[in-house]
Amino acid sequence: MGANISCFTEGDGGPRRPSLGDIPESCIASVYMYMCPLEICRLASLNRSFRGAASADFLWESKLPANYRYLLKKLFLDDLGSRTKKEIYAVLSQPNSFDGGTKKVWLEKATGAVCLSISSKALSITGIEDRRYWNYIPSEESRFHVVAYLQQIWWFEVHGELDFLFPAGTYSLYFRLQLGRPSKKYGWRHCNFDQVHGWDLKPVRFQFSTSDGQHALCQRFLEEPESTRIAACGGSQIRGNWMDHHVGDFVIGNSDLPTKIKFSMIQIDCTHTKGGLCLDSVLIIPTDLTDGNGESLKPGLRDIPESCVAAVFMYLSPPEICKLARLNRSFRNAASADFVWESKLPANYRFLLAKLFPEPLDSLSKKEIFAVLSRPHPFDAGSKEVWLEKTTGAVCLAVSSKAMSITGIDDRRYWNFILTDESRFHAIAYLQQIWWFEVDGEFEFQFPAGTYSLFFRLQLGKPTKRLGRRVCNFDHVHGWDLKPVRFQVSTSDSQHASCQCFLEDPEKNGNEGITKHIRGSWMNYHVGDFVVSSSNIPTKIKFSMTQIDCTHSKGGLCVDCVLIYPSNFTEKGKYF
Repeated sequence: MGANISCFTEGDGGPRRPSLGDIPESCIASVYMYMCPLEICRLASLNRSFRGAASADFLWESKLPANYRYLLKKLFLDDLGSRTKKEIYAVLSQPNSFDGGTKKVWLEKATGAVCLSISSKALSITGIEDRRYWNYIPSEESRFHVVAYLQQIWWFEVHGELDFLFPAGTYSLYFRLQLGRPSKKYGWRHCNFDQVHGWDLKPVRFQFSTSDGQHALCQRFLEEPESTRIAACGGSQIRGNWMDHHVGDFVIGNSDLPTKIKFSMIQIDCTHTKGGLCLDSVLIIPTDLTDGNGESLKPGLRDIPESCVAAVFMYLSPPEICKLARLNRSFRNAASADFVWESKLPANYRFLLAKLFPEPLDSLSKKEIFAVLSRPHPFDAGSKEVWLEKTTGAVCLAVSSKAMSITGIDDRRYWNFILTDESRFHAIAYLQQIWWFEVDGEFEFQFPAGTYSLFFRLQLGKPTKRLGRRVCNFDHVHGWDLKPVRFQVSTSDSQHASCQCFLEDPEKNGNEGITKHIRGSWMNYHVGDFVVSSSNIPTKIKFSMTQIDCTHSKGGLCVDCVLIYPSNFTEKGKYF
């Protein structure tokens, strides 16, 4: 019977743990319908199924505003009609100019809400043509790269109007203003307040009206007045800072009819002058876009209770839990719950802690214990290593060649231990030439219940380095194509498995199951499987590899270690 040269592909040793990859794309897309676009994009990075579902047209159609076709036409982007809805959303979420670049519209990325900005150049400003009063100055602080700056004037009046098709909802209108002239000095932002005056004497009157009869009016001082008895008119403007002055709200009831909006900002008391004011733009954004802390008010992942998130985590693998923990604070906190990580730890994790660490690790959380055990830890004087496979939490074990009984190992004419960085133990046993080839080993360990596979990790050829590059010497390789090598494993509860194979192709390869060993490459020979039924009872394992036909010699073989993995573990071509 031939031994299997394995890359640790998944076998039939047990049921596979369910994971995110098992969820159908249609189900994922249905869940996405209740999430905001930013959360969808975050989840799309988890795996192929989530990424595929995040591109569904019906999903992004639900995130686009009702007037998105009107926006494409107004922005002269009609050619995007053939693109996917996700691509249309991505284009519209960037500020797009229209009406000669004096207005910009975009979708708020987290909610898909329509936002609009009107440049100061699109407004009717009294005295704007006289540079004694007003100037347009370039500024990187404006999305239009230019602001209107008032030096000094008696009659302050700004008007504007807009005709636009808004989606149904409630919207707020703001004037974006700053006291002081922005500039740069030695590369640093600087603001000149020399011309700021007059805004603490009389309040500025803000108002707007819509074509369907809605109206709002307010007034406020742009600087704190000397008399605090009139402070009820509103809060003051902080010099040198851009501030959005809320004028009022209006409601759009019909998404199919355009709405005409007129707005103004005036202070026409001619008993005093005023100046030093920067006017950037007028902003119109949905009223329910954010709360007072800047958080979106639409339901999303943040609304899921931590206990529910932790319950879902119970069915996911550790790497998937860590990926999801990046989404927000609730997921991050749920990903640290002890009961979640206790379910990921093997049944014998307390035995592992006692065996590997002389001092107790009681102060560590279960997540920290998992992180510690998922790194290889040596024991028995460094001749063995144990670790948890990060994806499944399965116990994996390696036994160094130095922990094995090798016939002739004391005679350097036959065997040598050579140093190499290709082994996790940094040393391998190299056979130059021998007649009687026999390698035995045994150990006792408390495994969690399950089915395990045992492998010998071997290579034909002596690995070295030349000019910084890996090379392999095959001068001593011979004899492995004449007779097969016999592999065996047995346990203390009378389980036994054996197999044999040629390490090189024989001249007569008519025997079924004979497999070729590739020279110069480490390969894992599957010896057999054994079953552990109880996690509380240690299992004693004996294994061997022999070829004791003394009619010919053999040599040029490297023995690295013996590996023990759960039979259902998947590992694709990993080199240690």
